[in-house]
This record gives sequence, structure tokens and C-alpha cells, in this order.
Amino acid sequence: MADLAEQFIHVAATVAVELEPNSGCRWLCLDSGKSLFNWQSGPNAKAMSITSCNEEALAAGENLALLGSEIFQFGNVDSLGDGRFRLSKLLRGRGGTEWACAAHDVGDRFCLIRPGTLQAIILPIWSLGATISASADGGAIASTQLEGEALRPPSPVNLTAQREPNGDLSVAWTRRSRRGFAWVDGIDAPLGEAREQYRVVISGSQDGLESSVDEPAIVIADAVLSDLGIGPALIEVRQVGDLTASRPAQISINLS
Repeated sequence: MADLAEQFIHVAATVAVELEPNSGCRWLCLDSGKSLFNWQSGPNAKAMSITSCNEEALAAGENLALLGSEIFQFGNVDSLGDGRFRLSKLLRGRGGTEWACAAHDVGDRFCLIRPGTLQAIILPIWSLGATISASADGGAIASTQLEGEALRPPSPVNLTAQREPNGDLSVAWTRRSRRGFAWVDGIDAPLGEAREQYRVVISGSQDGLESSVDEPAIVIADAVLSDLGIGPALIEVRQVGDLTASRPAQISINLS
């Protein structure tokens, strides 16, 4: 996981976040709007320099940061004085964290991710869901629940649903891969899992259905759809990984 121009973070620092009104999350493209403020406070905060970067540097992974549970990159940093900065020209929801774009609040944790500073710590699979703690030489201790987000496949994208002339429902989507976030033209992203599998859930006004498929498409017969009831229905698609499933891709349809 991981994706800002003049900054200041220290393990013991307190960082407050103020979102601009109607900032939204345009995670599939470069958001040139000024989407959030970020400032530092607290007696243990230690200033560090951050600078703006161009689009080539963004493409190479520069200015990567964690805000709450979202990883993002920023191209522009404007100093507002008193240790406050406006971050803009954003690449949101990096590393499959687009699900966290809309969940920010004042006081979210913020961490600038520098190249070469992350260190992997191997933990047993059974530690998923457990609370883990880390301590610094100075005595500061931080705890968090180990959710295993890096083990999830990214949620599918380009989810579509179309009613066929015979009444059947054709649902299709595009998978992503935790082993290949760069979509290179001419080749498929590596699967990243031992096998390709998806879980499709359709929830209607009267009933629901769940199916498993091994390709990024499914056709639901008209006779089966009639059992779901008339009116709005929600389609959810998850890719099933080796250890856990992705967060769902969702689309709403109307059954008639």
C-alpha cells in the first residue's frame, strides 16, 4: 500500500486533517482540484521537508502518503503558514485503497512514505484480526488491528450489467491484481492468486442469489431473476484470493 510537497511528520507527532468541501474522490484519474488541507500540531512533532513534483515523478511513485487507510500521491504542495499545507494534484486510492477515499475525518493519521523506508515484518497467517503493537526506542507505543489489506485482491472494476433480448442478465467486470497495478497495454495483469475465482451476489426486493465463477463474467437466466422480485437490485462482485476476498465492486439495477 502506498501514495504529496513540504511536510513534517514524526512518529510521535499529532497530525490533523481538514477536508475541503465537496472534495470527492476521483481515484481513476489525476485530480487537479485542491482536495484537502493537512497540518501538524503537538509538542513532539518534528518538521521534515516535502516538495512538489511533476507528473513524471508521480508516475515513478514520488510523493506517496497514507491518510487514514487511503494511500495517495500528491503533485502540488502549498504552504499556508503555521505548519499547514494544502495538498493538490492528487492521485487517490492507490494500491487498491479507493474504498477508503470517502472515509476521512478531522484527525486522521497521516504518514509520508519515503522510498526505502518501509520494512516488511513477516507474521503468521493466524495473526490476521489480532491487535499488534510496535514500540520506538524513545518508548512511544502504537497499536493497530492487523486486517491483512495487502493480502486482499483489489476489487474488480468496470462492472456492467445488461439485460439480453431473451431476458437473461449478462454481468461482466475487469479483474485487477495485487501483483501488477501498472496496467501495461497488450498484456494482462498477472493473476496474483493460485486460481481465478469470483463470488457474485445479487440482492433483490424479495430474494437473493450467490454464485461462484472462474471467469470475469456471468449470465443469470431470466427464470432465476424472476425469483428476486421486481424493482431495485444490488449486484456485488468480489474476487476470491488465496487468503481472503476483495472488497466488493457494486452496481445497482432495476429488475422488471
